[in-house]
Amino acid sequence: MELKQYVGAALKYIVVEPDDYDPNREYPLIVLLHGFGSHMGDLASLASNIDRHHYLYVCPNAPISIDIGLGQVGYAWADLIGGTKEERNIQTSEAETSLVTVLEEVRADYRVSSVLVGGFSQGGMVTFDFVLPRANEFIGAFALSSRLEWPDSLVQRLSDSRELPIFMSHGTADTVIPVIEARTSCQVLESWGYTPVYKEYSMGHEINVDLIEDLRLWISDQLTSM
Repeated sequence: MELKQYVGAALKYIVVEPDDYDPNREYPLIVLLHGFGSHMGDLASLASNIDRHHYLYVCPNAPISIDIGLGQVGYAWADLIGGTKEERNIQTSEAETSLVTVLEEVRADYRVSSVLVGGFSQGGMVTFDFVLPRANEFIGAFALSSRLEWPDSLVQRLSDSRELPIFMSHGTADTVIPVIEARTSCQVLESWGYTPVYKEYSMGHEINVDLIEDLRLWISDQLTSM
């Protein structure tokens, strides 16, 4: 697999090309959104564990730089520490606009047959906000160790369709986002008419091998059922 870094009009991002990449072939595209305080390279390693041969991957870098201590800089989709709810809503909306631009740029450079979006932690929150109002544009969404951030606002923006496949996972020992928040988010999605696949694992705020295998199989199911 080959990683290529781009500086787009809205965001920096990494594209991971599969083994034996053929520029004349169409590929499903998987968008991977990193968590709060991380960076675009954080989830790029997931690509080789999901599928090395059949998919393209894009890993955008969140736009807001934050001090994560010891002189290190991380990135966020919205400021969860210093921002007000109104400011975070504006930042999330701007992030969605930036992701639209990233997808346009990737489609200009690659032959994309379909798009599936997922993220970890805050990246999962952004996934819900970005995908659910645009459900007809995507074939699935997944959120790992995450939750619905603003369900009262999101419900007003939902697409009419509730057929979008959704995968959620959470660690029962997660101290960053308690598992009860993921369970509640799953129940809210069900009340809206979605049928998410929800799985829990004996882990903290992380991604383990059992989750990767379940996610790999779920993604394969969505892409082979097209």
